[in-house]
Amino acid sequence: MKQRLIKWIPAAVAGLVLASAAGWNGTALGQVTNLVSNTTFEDATYDIDGNLQFPDGHARYPWAYRYAWGTYADPGVDPYSDMAFRYPAADPTNTCQQVLFDTSLYTAAQSGGGYGLGFGAGMNWNSFSPDTVKMSTHRVDYIFSFDARAEGMLPGVATISGQMQVQMDAPDDTIQPADANGDADRIIQINKDIAIGSNWTHFEFSLDNANVDGGTAEKNLTLYGQLINSVNYNLNFDGPGLAFGYDADNLVDLDNVKLLVLVHTNAPTIPPPTYSYPIADWNFDDKPLTDVYGGYAWSANSLQPVFTYSGGAVGYGAGGSNAWILQLDNSAMASDPPAWAGGGTGGNGAVDYSRFPGREDGPRFEVVYHLFSVGYNHRLRIKVRVDEDDAQVPTAVDLWPIANWFEREVWDMFGVRFAGHPDPRRLLMYEEFVGHALRKDYPINRRQPLIGPAH
Repeated sequence: MKQRLIKWIPAAVAGLVLASAAGWNGTALGQVTNLVSNTTFEDATYDIDGNLQFPDGHARYPWAYRYAWGTYADPGVDPYSDMAFRYPAADPTNTCQQVLFDTSLYTAAQSGGGYGLGFGAGMNWNSFSPDTVKMSTHRVDYIFSFDARAEGMLPGVATISGQMQVQMDAPDDTIQPADANGDADRIIQINKDIAIGSNWTHFEFSLDNANVDGGTAEKNLTLYGQLINSVNYNLNFDGPGLAFGYDADNLVDLDNVKLLVLVHTNAPTIPPPTYSYPIADWNFDDKPLTDVYGGYAWSANSLQPVFTYSGGAVGYGAGGSNAWILQLDNSAMASDPPAWAGGGTGGNGAVDYSRFPGREDGPRFEVVYHLFSVGYNHRLRIKVRVDEDDAQVPTAVDLWPIANWFEREVWDMFGVRFAGHPDPRRLLMYEEFVGHALRKDYPINRRQPLIGPAH
């Protein structure tokens, strides 16, 4: 195929030793919302025939705790958690988790120290079925929600600030290398700052709209998300006395703690192309890349794979032809394999611009002027189409003297003349050179006359 106008486009080949899976999210995907856990704190209910109407919604186990740091003197008073508090008192038809905070022995945070109070629970797991509900490896696919209210705030204080923590665990030694304890492995913890007022408020967020706790790594969700078998929550309040004051009449109610996971059911539909035409055509033999770079690598630790590359490796292509190759040596990582690593190579090559829609029957060449106004900071691009049989445009040297050598170079390399140019000689090649070397139809095996020194 006769190559016409050219532009340069980048190309890249990447090699991965271990790779994080990439997900998508958009309206083009079908998706199903599956329930992972719904902790309602209710007893199971049955109809008159003994059929289950609502499953047991109790949390698996609760906890309440205190924490202090720095120079703060810890008084040693934990909150009290009631996992079966019924409300409203006049008509107890609902159950929630109620936590009482006695801050009477606490004092304001001191310079260099402070305290906090919190509570949590293992979320109900009765509704989870690993056969029908598959955990995701992407934060964006999880939706966490709950209802909460607080009582006991000081006059003029509308809310108490806290942090909801969502913790996802997997069996011990899911994360490798194995550790010495027998505890479940914390795959990831997500933290979300909230403000709770005196009225029941519904909170809902996807886990990608919260922060990953510094003690866990998001890569573990990518690697081990499908193995999660436990979800817990904590609700922490740093220095709650600032909102509650320092007395015993303070509480937080929590209800309907729910986790959903979105399961994508089909890949996005890609519409068929309107046109079918070659843009890039590189065979790495007579149609090579113009330049190739690479050998770069990365990993989760200091040990990296070694990548070697070639943009024209002889004998590696189809039928013994040349090929663009990327080779991997990962032996250097054997002593401490990283969780993920990779590397790659890249390059640039020509495309046949005349094959773009609307250009098939147009002039072969296009002369492009890039203009910039220093005074007004304006940029202007002018394109002039030029026929191959009459490849000529007026010179711009009279307007911009700096165009002199640029126009000579275009004539030398592409054969476009500039009428009225004051010095229309070749710029790079000698005058006896036959043809124009950067035209895509220039024969690659063409021999030129040898011109000796003038006498």
